Amino acid sequence: MKKTWLSVLLAVCLLFSWGLAQAAEQVPAGSTAAPSATTEKVPAATADKPAFAIEDRPTYFLIYDQSGAMNSSIYRSWRQMVKTVYHFPTYKIIEDADQVRQNVRASLSGRPDQQELARIAGEVKAEVLVIVVVHSMYERIESGYIGGGWWDDDGPESYVRTVADADLYAYNAEGQKFAKKNVREYNVKDLGTQEHPEDTIKWALAKMLTRMEGKPEI
Repeated sequence: MKKTWLSVLLAVCLLFSWGLAQAAEQVPAGSTAAPSATTEKVPAATADKPAFAIEDRPTYFLIYDQSGAMNSSIYRSWRQMVKTVYHFPTYKIIEDADQVRQNVRASLSGRPDQQELARIAGEVKAEVLVIVVVHSMYERIESGYIGGGWWDDDGPESYVRTVADADLYAYNAEGQKFAKKNVREYNVKDLGTQEHPEDTIKWALAKMLTRMEGKPEI
């Protein structure tokens, strides 16, 4: 009985093998087998680069005040203009920079040019360098009559004398961009119509930086 079942099983196996061979012979000569699944290798440069890169290029905003009028409020106002142009995540303004401030001041000439700022930026390892030298900055209420003449019945008029005298410099190592602006504003305005000198310097700084970087003016 066992021999009979073994014979039957052997015959079935032989018949199945013969059927597979016949099917293979019937495949057309021009046809190809279905392609196997493939994987595409991602280049290393693309795979390693994060979708949101943070560069943190060192940016120094340095103020040298000779007027005695600087305060923290004015500094924050001016710094905001710098941060608007050089902002996260590409740039990082270094706040604690006393040693850098001293080193730059020692290397800064009276009329720095592009080559000088490029050299100084390299020495302090700065990607961006923005410098403001304030010579004079004040506003003062005065009384009198502008242009010479008689006072009216109410007595002398009040007006405001404003002075904004500063030199602005900027350098960006990317593209070796350089800009400078000499602010020389001496005005006498009616009380209440004057522009504060710190605002005059602030807007001059903003205009200089946006033009240098080719961005819309603030």
